[in-house]
Amino acid sequence: MSDTGTVEADHRRRAGVREPTAAELTTIAEHDYPAPPTGCTYWVGYTHTGGLHERRVLHGDAKGWSTWPAETTGDDDA
Repeated sequence: MSDTGTVEADHRRRAGVREPTAAELTTIAEHDYPAPPTGCTYWVGYTHTGGLHERRVLHGDAKGWSTWPAETTGDDDA
């Protein structure tokens, strides 16, 4: 339920960067994302366009002002 509320809030805002929810942090841990560099943390970037909602894991500074994509270290699902 909490993720549904987050998706709805992201939908209303259309695009941005925010701190991950507890559910997203669990998913991040399960998908072999590396720990952020010292002094940085995880962030979630989101967009909603044309009926498509996308979230991506980011690393960034403590305030989320500077972010970059976090790449998994696990096997490719393809």
